[in-house]
Amino acid sequence: MSKKFLIVLLFLVTLIGIQSKAQFHYCSYGEHTMRKESKSIVVHSVNMNAGLYSPKMDYWNDTYLPAFGSSVELGSNLVFGGNITFNVASQFRTRLAVSYWSDLVEEQGVGFNELEVSFTRFSLGFFYVPYFASFGKGFQVYGGLEGFYYDINNRLEMRSAEDVVTSEDHNGHDVSFAPVIGIDKVFGNHLLMGVEFSYMIGEYSQSVVVESQTNKVSIEGPQLTLLVGYRF
Repeated sequence: MSKKFLIVLLFLVTLIGIQSKAQFHYCSYGEHTMRKESKSIVVHSVNMNAGLYSPKMDYWNDTYLPAFGSSVELGSNLVFGGNITFNVASQFRTRLAVSYWSDLVEEQGVGFNELEVSFTRFSLGFFYVPYFASFGKGFQVYGGLEGFYYDINNRLEMRSAEDVVTSEDHNGHDVSFAPVIGIDKVFGNHLLMGVEFSYMIGEYSQSVVVESQTNKVSIEGPQLTLLVGYRF
């Protein structure tokens, strides 16, 4: 877990380090004053986030685990990460992000002992920010689409009748995407807070030593995320 957290921090620090300086000017839109940049893409905010992701994991839950009599399933668990967001036009944003999710099933018995599945996800998102849809004291609604590159890691532990535990690790990659809607607000001059709802769409191929075929695992499912960051 600590290794994944360091990846998140390194990713954000690297992005901030390579970002060039930009000049801003201000314009009015109705009752709102917006900071815009006239020539290049500029940093909007840097954020850390945490939430709950609930993938289906249907092959594991419907086929693999029941075959060993397991009553526990993979499912909802915490996801955390970070992102850097850029203004690319007066009402559009894009962002680069990294996040980490994992879940663990432990049910000791003959044939099966433990299964852990983890995802490290790198993503690129593009969002429309309709300033006319802001409300209250600075609450801003936005929506868009995010594409994900998954680094997938599985660890299986098997237990023999002689109580000998063996393990096997699987690594792979796949892609998915998710529609996203969110709302955020700047408190004071720089503190940005927000909440997002996204729905992951996609699946990956999984094979294990004890089976001769490749199975599809659905990663479809909702994700609710809270964001806290620094607004430039």
